[in-house]
Amino acid sequence: MVVTATGCRHTLAVKGTAVGPMLRRAVEKGFGLECASLGEALHAQAVGCPPQHIVFDSPCKTRSELAYALKQGLHLNVDSLEELARLAQIRESLAAETPGGLKKGTVGLRLNPLCGAGEIADLSVSVSDSKFGVAGSEEADILAAFKAHPWLCGLHVHVGSGAMGLPVLVEGVKACCDLAARINLHVGRRQVTVMDIGGGLHPDYRSDTRPPFAEYAALLRKAIPGLLPSEGEEALFDAVVTEFGQALSAKTGFLASRLEYVKEVRSQGGKAQIAVGHFGADLCVRQCYTKDHKRRIEFYDAESCQPVKRARREAATVTTHLAGPLCFQGDFPARDLEAPPLHPGDFAVMREAGSNTLSLFSRHCSRFAPAVLGYRLNSGGTAPVVSSLEVLKPFETPAELCRFWGTEVAEEQLPDGS
Repeated sequence: MVVTATGCRHTLAVKGTAVGPMLRRAVEKGFGLECASLGEALHAQAVGCPPQHIVFDSPCKTRSELAYALKQGLHLNVDSLEELARLAQIRESLAAETPGGLKKGTVGLRLNPLCGAGEIADLSVSVSDSKFGVAGSEEADILAAFKAHPWLCGLHVHVGSGAMGLPVLVEGVKACCDLAARINLHVGRRQVTVMDIGGGLHPDYRSDTRPPFAEYAALLRKAIPGLLPSEGEEALFDAVVTEFGQALSAKTGFLASRLEYVKEVRSQGGKAQIAVGHFGADLCVRQCYTKDHKRRIEFYDAESCQPVKRARREAATVTTHLAGPLCFQGDFPARDLEAPPLHPGDFAVMREAGSNTLSLFSRHCSRFAPAVLGYRLNSGGTAPVVSSLEVLKPFETPAELCRFWGTEVAEEQLPDGS
């Protein structure tokens, strides 16, 4: 696992980007993987992530999933006191049944520090009616839980990914660290040794600016001395875990589709064009169903592959709506753009699509899951050029899609080109 000089252990949130070769590359570079389901945990192990570097965070773990995590030695973040009681029963049973005892996994409890909401309500999880974590107002019960379970050695906090802002992220982490100190005082020993500070950094989806990791670290150091200790400074915890997702992966990928059709329509604002492409609410779930997740959209000329605004610079722009392929009227990844007249065969590109697009893939209308291509850039010349291209995930086959729905398709039924 990536362990910095400050003892920080970095994990990548699988929920944002689950493409196998990308995860395998992250693991090879030393990252752990944060998993929100048993499926993600199994996937993490399949790409070679050691069990002790897997963080299992699901808020809806079954008894068998909890038992699996304990047997494998995953780091387990418990979401509620009810789950903790269930885990304690399972742990006791497994310890009695397992020769030599359980593997050395660690267990933490998720705190809701009640910091409030960010700009995107659905991604803000530190509110009073949040489904995540144990509210800080239940401190007496939290203290009692740590006293009753000496093996409970961690705390976990994640206030949300909805453009919370750095001050709110720091506030949540500080509340968790302060609680750790009170727990240690209550139990009379240094019991909380793992501090999982979650993720929450929100990428700038309007520019190429990178997330402010260094600024966040500086604010944490100032607010919580010893969390990320400098040389010679005493560390508050043996391990500090991060769970960044979209901040790490959003800018690593883009969606691209040829336009199949371009329709001229009239609306209240006058003439407009609807460009129909092959990504919509199947891949851009949040963009189509909400107004809180806008992404940069670009159009490229079919022949020259130049931006259409350059290739057709003399043409006047018109109001442009980018429509997806699904059979409902809300399937628009973007509306009210400005572009020159577009043509079938041109390309539509959505930037910052490396996270929370394919991982949110919808089966509505049974579209085939797209291929994922990886490329490397050679920056030796005056401008970067693609030096290699490889298939990271192949295009879904008709047989695979039909199998998802419990059917089989005969070869003679397949259309040409499938």
